[in-house]
Amino acid sequence: MRVESLHIYPIKSGRGIDLTQTEIHLRGLMGDRRWMVVGAEGRFLTQRTHPQMARLIATPNKGGISLEFNGASLDVSFPDQTRLDVTVWRCDVNAWVCDASVNRVLSDWLGEAVKLVYMDEDIVRARPLFETQDSIEVSFADGYPLLITTTDSLAALNAYIDQKGEPALPMSRFRPNIVLSGAPAWDEDGWAQIEIGAHRVDIVKPCERCVMTTLDPSSGESQGQTALDALRALRKSGDSRIKGMLFGTNAVPRTSGPIAVGDPVKIIERRAPWPIAS
Repeated sequence: MRVESLHIYPIKSGRGIDLTQTEIHLRGLMGDRRWMVVGAEGRFLTQRTHPQMARLIATPNKGGISLEFNGASLDVSFPDQTRLDVTVWRCDVNAWVCDASVNRVLSDWLGEAVKLVYMDEDIVRARPLFETQDSIEVSFADGYPLLITTTDSLAALNAYIDQKGEPALPMSRFRPNIVLSGAPAWDEDGWAQIEIGAHRVDIVKPCERCVMTTLDPSSGESQGQTALDALRALRKSGDSRIKGMLFGTNAVPRTSGPIAVGDPVKIIERRAPWPIAS
């Protein structure tokens, strides 16, 4: 196996960026989901309710990020003056909030009053690890530092979709951080730990998929229910702890350092495969 591609999403639910090399940190890939858009009460916004966020492009730079939306642009510096209590699902975080001029522009772009917040290295968001009493640090990602998918699993899903006479899905619909090639389809269901280059990565649990898989990753426009219908037929969880449709796997890195496309990947430990409902 090898690393086929790497991806980060600098703003949670914004458009992804493709990388050839970066660094893996305990919270995930460097620069992944360190920024987040929140509503007037500090609760996070995503494409689930605001699909136009797919058109929000954030490019990291030394001083902060550069934003683009429908042809307009804005440079944003790292905020360091004011903090705000914000919420990601059921997790509260005290984050840095950008100044009013930035938030006015972003509010105009998205059509409602919003604020942009930032998580630096000193801001800790801890959440419990699945099936254990341990906790991990995570960015503004939904639940875990990394989402890993495989090319052969996508090929298997698209083979089913092709039989239905519908167009194939791109991997970008599933918003992975690390895409691996060279593994049999759905083999990731039985991984417990893998090694990516020099890094040990614990495989935690499959990723339950949502309506975002039905949206065009560049525009946010609905593409119909093809993705969820196919996953419902092939990948419905057989374990009541996760009741939805599955694609990809959540993971936790145990070391930090460089990672690059082409890095070798090997399975260190296996476990009984996650059950799929018949």
